[in-house]
Amino acid sequence: VYSNISVYVSASDEDSGKRGWAGLVPDIFDSRVKFILDDNVSPRDLHGRRRVQANIIVHKVYVASTNQYQVKSVTITDIINPTNT
Repeated sequence: VYSNISVYVSASDEDSGKRGWAGLVPDIFDSRVKFILDDNVSPRDLHGRRRVQANIIVHKVYVASTNQYQVKSVTITDIINPTNT
């Protein structure tokens, strides 16, 4: 769980919080991953914005072939100051 961290949105879906979302969290990892919007985060409030401050949960999966954990997805649980762009 990370609080008030910069999130960069590279793909969005104004009508859905479960599909069509992806981006980066450069303070934690460098690769693009799937974003999932928590039920209390409106896709319409986030759609079209490139960078936001948010509270997130990072989901990782263990990859046996590399013997490492890799980020699978990020759940955006809250947007900090959602009216700012």
